[in-house]
Amino acid sequence: MGILACFPLALPLVRTLPVEESAQAQRAPSWFVVVIGVTLAVLATLALHLMPPEGDQFFIAWPHGGAVLMIDAYTLWATALLGGALAVGAWVPAARRSAPEAVIPSLLVLALTWFSLLMLYSVNLRGTRFWWLALTAGVIGGWVLLYRPRWNWQELEVPLVLALAGLLGAIGLGWLSAMAPHDTLTKIWSALLFTSPISTNSALLLIVLGWLGPAVYLPWWCWMRREEQAMIWLPSALLFTLVGCFTLIHLLFLAFPAENPSLSNMAHLEHLFLIKRLLGWMLIWGFMALLTGAGWLGYTAFIKPQQETGALRPLALVAAGMLLLGFSIGLQSPWQQQGIIGLLWLQLTWTGTVVIWLSAGALLPALALQERGERGIVLAALWISLAALVALPPGPGFYGLAALWEAMGQFDAPRVLVVLALLVSGLSAGFMLPRWALRQYARLPRPGVGWGIIGPFAVAFVLVACGLLAPRLGPVMNLIRESLLQTVN
Repeated sequence: MGILACFPLALPLVRTLPVEESAQAQRAPSWFVVVIGVTLAVLATLALHLMPPEGDQFFIAWPHGGAVLMIDAYTLWATALLGGALAVGAWVPAARRSAPEAVIPSLLVLALTWFSLLMLYSVNLRGTRFWWLALTAGVIGGWVLLYRPRWNWQELEVPLVLALAGLLGAIGLGWLSAMAPHDTLTKIWSALLFTSPISTNSALLLIVLGWLGPAVYLPWWCWMRREEQAMIWLPSALLFTLVGCFTLIHLLFLAFPAENPSLSNMAHLEHLFLIKRLLGWMLIWGFMALLTGAGWLGYTAFIKPQQETGALRPLALVAAGMLLLGFSIGLQSPWQQQGIIGLLWLQLTWTGTVVIWLSAGALLPALALQERGERGIVLAALWISLAALVALPPGPGFYGLAALWEAMGQFDAPRVLVVLALLVSGLSAGFMLPRWALRQYARLPRPGVGWGIIGPFAVAFVLVACGLLAPRLGPVMNLIRESLLQTVN
């Protein structure tokens, strides 16, 4: 970040270079963000690989206070996903040359990355709330800086929705903290046992709305935006979309330990009984999002075909529905090993799908029709992500759904409807995808944009590789599962 802070001082010298070299130098901060994202993903993956089979937890604490940060197998997994999404998100504006002078947006993205990691690693409720509010303020500030909106609803919709998400998350965290004598997540479970389940569910409901709301809203909003400001803002939007979903899982398992001996020895206490109502709501929301997205896609494809950019937009609802189903069924599953592993597979599927569709959707309009090879690679990435989302084998979505299949029957979830919705979504989106891709093109080739295809292709490659190597990834998934179930005294 210090290198980027000094970059404005060098801009006068950069502008004296030949035009092409000057343009490349001014885009250097965007490529620097790509490097940071790739580095995070690689280092987190390497650390996860080197972790002992029984797992481990690393704490950072104040000299005379409790723990404030914790790194374990799950946070390393989430960091790898977050770093990959950051790299691909920053790759798009760098390749499209969306930001000739990208110093301030790049500095902001690096700060937001730091806030996201601190929020993910935090085991202190006040710390989590502070980093969440800092992240919210930074993302909103970046949007306002890029768009400079006027004071009307149409132009202020995004910052107002994000501000509401930030406020709901902060209130929920504050409420949860008020019910416990201390803020350390690994210790509040004993205090929560003596609080009303209604209060606990209500506090968690606010957190879920604040943290998972952007996971539905931002992909939906970004899908329709192709202007350069949206491309520059894409890395920030992806960070805000992902980090709440990743942190929520950690918060739930730390605050409501699934295998704590004290809970297991108590009579008549169900697994996660304090948040059963919230998990039931998430199950209903997941089915509603999945069925709405599938029905919308089927209507658009076969009943009233449209020639608009938003024809495939309901895929965002299908992806969100699969994520919510994974959350609810995975957490409630009586077979904890299969439930958590299914949740992790669906988390990977959702992350890959969102990143590929937003990055590819931003690259196709910048590629000319004569750039057939580049467009073919982007289209292949879209097909792979679609296959993973609708749970075709051997993709990660298939393994996620298979791991949760028995648990869905246990909770009387309509499994036939899930399969039917995914089938309709896949057929409808597959029918519209070739036509939609042909309508997205640039009149003339844009220099450098061909490099952008590496991002979505790399994510698609990871999805395919994870699906094909699923049996070999079993020990890694078990390691992450053990880190979530590990009891901390």
